[in-house]
Amino acid sequence: MRTKFLLSLALLATFGTLAWVRRNSTPDALATTTFRALLARPLDPGPKGASSAEPQAFWRALLELPAVVRTENTLTLPLGRVLSDPSAARLAAESAGELLALEAESQGGPLGLTLLQAILAGPAVEQTETGAVLKLYGCRHSADADAGPLLEDSYYARLSLAGALRAAAQQRGLALTLRGEDAPVKGGVNFEVQLSAEQQVIEVTFDGTQQPPLRARRSGRPRAPNDARARANLVQALEALAADAGLTLLLEGRTERAPGGIDLRLEHNGQRLSLIARSGAARLATHLDLASPSSLSE
Repeated sequence: MRTKFLLSLALLATFGTLAWVRRNSTPDALATTTFRALLARPLDPGPKGASSAEPQAFWRALLELPAVVRTENTLTLPLGRVLSDPSAARLAAESAGELLALEAESQGGPLGLTLLQAILAGPAVEQTETGAVLKLYGCRHSADADAGPLLEDSYYARLSLAGALRAAAQQRGLALTLRGEDAPVKGGVNFEVQLSAEQQVIEVTFDGTQQPPLRARRSGRPRAPNDARARANLVQALEALAADAGLTLLLEGRTERAPGGIDLRLEHNGQRLSLIARSGAARLATHLDLASPSSLSE
């Protein structure tokens, strides 16, 4: 009898745990069902003063953009870029610190030392009684449109470069203090990092000096791991919504971007999932709370 009672308690505990996990698990942000719920959400409010009598679903507004071709029986929507997190630009920014290990070049050619060595020997380093102090000033990361650049990429590049400098100093047993990791410090070193086509380039200058820029480059381009899946499931969700509404929808750019198509970007920040569409000067946006079951069931 006692054994049966304990077994029942164990089963109840297991079911309770499974139910808790199910309630607290985060939905797959790239699933077709998530896309469908996101596309069905109303548009985010526009600028102050702009109002709409009734909020319009994102996918409906998408079909009204000028890029969509309308015939008597068919709507043709060209898909441009479909970008998701992490983007190629973000991955490149997060790996910017690796570029410091490359050989530095100046106007006269290779210097025979790495960028890291040139920076530590440069004017941005100040010697104090407790060790060396390296000041960081400007840092900008840019990338081509296909990489999905955002302003925040510069911050991630700054953190990556600072981390690489700190790690290198520790490996060499140097007492190095970094200033300006979160906010620029005048008189420090400047970084200009760029991702273009199949190449990453970094340029280093020193604030307040006439020293020629130092440069380094490497071949390669990070591949955004989720873009293909995001495009495929977005296509399925759009077609399903259109079919339910009795519309015939033809999608161009099902596997790769159509020239002149509508660009869409999916951004995942905590439990907030945002979708932004751009076509010429037009911009549409909506969002979904992944922690809210009611949002996913709409």
